[in-house]
This record gives sequence, C-alpha cells and structure tokens, in this order.
Amino acid sequence: MSFHNAAIDRADKTEPLTIRTESKYAAQILDGKWQKLEDQGYIGVKNGEIIRTTVAKIRQRQAETYLLQVDNKTATENDRTAKKKANEALESGTVNEANTEIPAQYCISGVKLKTITQRTATKAIRIQKMRSVQRKNPEKLRRRKTKINSQLIRQAVATMNGKTPTDSQIWKSCKCPDIPMKIRQFMWKLIHDAQMVGDYWTGKSNVEDREMCKTCRVTETMEHILLKCKEPGQEEVWQLVGDLWNMKRAERWNGIDIGTILGSGLIRRRNHEGKSDEGLTRFWRILVTEAAYLVWKLRNERVIEHGNNKSHTMNEIHNRFIATLNTRLTFDRIQTRDKWDRKKISKGLVLATWRGARHDEKNLPGDWTRESGVLVGIRPV
Repeated sequence: MSFHNAAIDRADKTEPLTIRTESKYAAQILDGKWQKLEDQGYIGVKNGEIIRTTVAKIRQRQAETYLLQVDNKTATENDRTAKKKANEALESGTVNEANTEIPAQYCISGVKLKTITQRTATKAIRIQKMRSVQRKNPEKLRRRKTKINSQLIRQAVATMNGKTPTDSQIWKSCKCPDIPMKIRQFMWKLIHDAQMVGDYWTGKSNVEDREMCKTCRVTETMEHILLKCKEPGQEEVWQLVGDLWNMKRAERWNGIDIGTILGSGLIRRRNHEGKSDEGLTRFWRILVTEAAYLVWKLRNERVIEHGNNKSHTMNEIHNRFIATLNTRLTFDRIQTRDKWDRKKISKGLVLATWRGARHDEKNLPGDWTRESGVLVGIRPV
C-alpha cells in the first residue's frame, strides 16, 4: 500500500489518475473493502494507518481515481519495469516510510457506533493501553525473557527452514490449528516465560525454596524441566518421541532443544526428496508439543500434588505418553467426518500424518479413518 500512497502523492489532484496494481490485497481494499475497515476504525488491521491515509488522500483528490488490477497476461512493459524498480528498492532498503499526514477533514477517526461489537471495543481499548505504555516505557512491552525466547525461536526456525520468522509469524504460530487450545496456551506462556517456576519465586518470603529443583539442586527453569531434569519424566518421554520419529521417518532422532520446542508451530519438515511434507510436519508438531506438555504435567503432579515425595514409574510415563498419542490419533480419525464442518480435517492429511507410525499397519485398510481401535506403533507396557 505504501507504493499506492506514494503514487497518489505525486499525481496532480486536478487530473484523473489510474493506478495499475498486481496486488490483489490492494485491489480488494481500494475497490470497496475500505468502507468496512473504516466503519471499524481500522482496529487491529495490518497496515491500517497506511490504508486510512490512502483512502483519505483519494477523497482529497478533485478528479477521478481509477484502480486497475493487472496480472502477468495483462501487464505492460511499463508495469514490469515499475515492479522491478519497486522490488529493487525493497531489497536495497531505500524505500521511504509512507507519508501518513493528511488534513483531519478527510480522515474519519473512531468506530461507527452501529457497527461496533464487544470484540472490536475490547481490541480498541487494548490498543490504546499498549500505545500509552509504549509512549511512557517502550521496553515494557517486550519482556527480557520474551526477547531471549524469540531469538531462540528465530535461530531454531532459521536452521530448520532456512528462513528467519518475523515477530508476527512467531505469535501467529501460537494459534496453529494442529495444536489443541490447552497446549497453545501452554506454548504462549512458554515463550513469555510466564510459568511460576524458578526466578518467579526469588525474594518471595517463605516460598524461596520453590526456586530450586529439589532433585538437581539448580534453578528450576522451563528448559531444565522439559529437557534436563534427572527426575523420571522428560528423558523417558523424549526417548519415546525419538522411537516414534524413527519409526515414521526411518532416521536417527538427534534430540531437541528449547528453541525448537518453542518454534514447533513454525518449523517445516522435509521428506527424503528435500520437499516440504505436510503430513510429516504435522506428525512432528504433534509429537513435540504433546511431549512437552506431558512433561510439564508430570512435573506439576510430582511437585504440586505429591509435594516432591513421589516420582512417576517408567511404565506409567510410557503408558501416559502412548495414551496421549492414541487419543490424538482417535480425534484425528473422528474429525475427518463431515459433521465437524469448519473444524473438519482432510482425510488425506490425517492418513499422511500417521502413515508409518501405526500399530500393525500392514493389516490396516488404505482408509482406516472409519476403523475403531487404530493405535500408534508403540504399545503400552
């Protein structure tokens, strides 16, 4: 939208203007969607301020403004030259920030009363509070540990995907549909380091001992709980994850680190041909997030419910994890049915997700989504 904004700035306000664009997004907004966004005050809209400015500048013009969407077939030589120059400017970082200054009479502010909803109002209040905090203390919006965890995610995802994610992509991954709501909430807290462990208890009278892991005698961080604690739980669960991954992928499990767990909603897995594999990615994502959440639950049962006086047995840990995955497989199988409507999962995706990781797979039909009793390839003990 910045380029459209700049084009309007340079054009004579008294002469007709035709804007040619390949952007479907810009065409949809400037062709009428802007009215709905304006009624809602552009609240929570990406690039909302630029869209508001562009619409206001079109209003300010004294002559007609036309928008023409072009594609590869209809693009002229001038269109291709303009696109090339725009891409070069973006790559070189020489694009100036969009001019968002406009006379107040051309810019409608606020939300239209008859269109406002509770959701829109709540979002508007949050945005106002965030802006207020940002003006007073910009660093307060980004906690130190959140910054550290975000950097760990970037490094892990860049290593696995070959591309570094943006902040927006990191937070969007917390809403990944492959991950159940309760685990999404857990992952969100994990990135923010919001669980009440370790340093959280420092300086709190009568409970300072909660800062330490009673078994390992070190500060109990989430990384320690999920990957390093010597108490029965994490090591056994990740061993099972490795066994199932080896069964599915026929390759050695090389372990996992905290950045990879945090970035599991973004990481893509590739098949033996080096191509991104949706089923493999989904299976890996389910394995990692379910494992991390189970390790966290086992820790809470041991520390909170049993006061560090009772550890889980190896058989119990094994059976809990296998039961978790069997439940997940069953839900996947059920959600291929039409009654789930928008929450329905593609049958092909479910088959691809669990292919190679089921018990007695050679005796299962090609489409086992209507078969009860389908289990993962490792049996309870």
